[in-house]
Amino acid sequence: MGWNENLSAQKPVKHPQLSQKIDYLSTKYQDLRNRKSELLREYGWDSKPMKENDAMIEESFMVNYEAAKKIVDEYGFPTYSMVVEESSHQFWEMVQHFDHDVELQMKVVRLMKRALDRNDASLKDFAYLSDRVLINMWR
Repeated sequence: MGWNENLSAQKPVKHPQLSQKIDYLSTKYQDLRNRKSELLREYGWDSKPMKENDAMIEESFMVNYEAAKKIVDEYGFPTYSMVVEESSHQFWEMVQHFDHDVELQMKVVRLMKRALDRNDASLKDFAYLSDRVLINMWR
């Protein structure tokens, strides 16, 4: 292994199934969102395929929201030691979009802060979510 490779990628994680679940939820949602530009070019905004995709995006969003609440209740914030770093980031990304539930976002910020104290989460992700919470509190 080279000296500059990510050593944390080699460490076993505590909850690999949770990592897989987060990856699945995130990928499904992102794939639907990414498909929008293709559908726009091919069919236009008011097309049936676009409306169907938007409905699937909304459904996927709600599935992710409910799953995220359960994950936080059961595990707390998915830290690097719990799941792989990419899954931790993907979980943060999901929560970042839950502007309708500032309390959940605030709870995740508090959990991330504790993880940061152990170098077990992303400072950049923490900063972005903290800013988002402050903005959402004033809406």
